[in-house]
Amino acid sequence: MKTVEVKAKDASDNLSDAATTTVPDTTAPAAPTGLAADNKAARTP
Repeated sequence: MKTVEVKAKDASDNLSDAATTTVPDTTAPAAPTGLAADNKAARTP
């Protein structure tokens, strides 16, 4: 979950109160890199 806080400023530099909301983080993590596989590993029954 991510919490986002937003404030607005007008042309006279008046700042609003903060509005806060919580939203789900739906961004997938990056795929792993630097991995290798071979067929020489032993198999366990």
